[in-house]
Amino acid sequence: MDNFITIQEDDVKGLVTYKDLFPIIETAFGDFSKGKEGDVLQPVRTVISVEKHNGTCFIMPCVYHGIMTTKVLTIFHDGEKQSRQSLIWLYTLPSAGLKAMIAGETITFHRTAAMSVIATKYLAPKQPKVLAILGAGHQARSHFNGLNAFHQFKETRIWTRSFTKAQTLANELNCIACETAQEAVKDADVIVTVTRSTKPVLMLDWVKKGAHINCVGALKPSYQEIDPELMRNSVVYTDTIEGALKESGDIILSKCDVYAEIGEVVNGYKDAKSDQTTVFKSLGIGVMDTATATFVYENYKSKIICKN
Repeated sequence: MDNFITIQEDDVKGLVTYKDLFPIIETAFGDFSKGKEGDVLQPVRTVISVEKHNGTCFIMPCVYHGIMTTKVLTIFHDGEKQSRQSLIWLYTLPSAGLKAMIAGETITFHRTAAMSVIATKYLAPKQPKVLAILGAGHQARSHFNGLNAFHQFKETRIWTRSFTKAQTLANELNCIACETAQEAVKDADVIVTVTRSTKPVLMLDWVKKGAHINCVGALKPSYQEIDPELMRNSVVYTDTIEGALKESGDIILSKCDVYAEIGEVVNGYKDAKSDQTTVFKSLGIGVMDTATATFVYENYKSKIICKN
């Protein structure tokens, strides 16, 4: 095995920003929807449900522009406590030599938020003013930071089932904590759902026509965050149609139509119907980890190694 570097989480945090990722993620969306013509080789991820211990393991391999990565993400729950671990192995081709093992938490949070940013760029109403976030965990924080790095919202509202948790995050981010999800999304232009809910938390009657929704939670076929009627009455986009039809409960259980991958919009193959209510169902795809990990790896070599 070749010598490889290990990039720890603290290093990753200093090597990538949300703004760094916006053009990288947008390009990766487009390349992914081109398939082999985009130089992307990526199967649907493997999901292992460890029900006995209330956990899930995601295994996500991808080859993109001469780099091969495999991310392993584990998420386990003990009551309200969550344990997450994420690691990305990065190889260069054609030798398939291991070049780096990279901590994956910051990469996962940043690239997921950046994916929602690109979807919002194309699908949200022009000059959106109000952002609503349903959820108050790590992804809620990363989506607030990512979306506000792209566009400065005049008002952001946060809701989660625990009002105390909503208040804590709202105080940290200088937002408004709401006691109900309906209150949070009233007249919102952009809505983000980042919850662990297995049942819908966002209903059709609450959402104003023409709003854009980034649906990020509900990663299992039996989970839902969004009212099936809302799914069926929106124009639905996703990062991967193949993966969405296999993994997304919001899509599978609602039996809604999926209009396009967001990469098809980036490429100009499909329209961005921003005059209608839109949903971007984000599952997370390996090419985003590959693109982000490659940026981190190259930045590490230029900033860290060159100093030694």
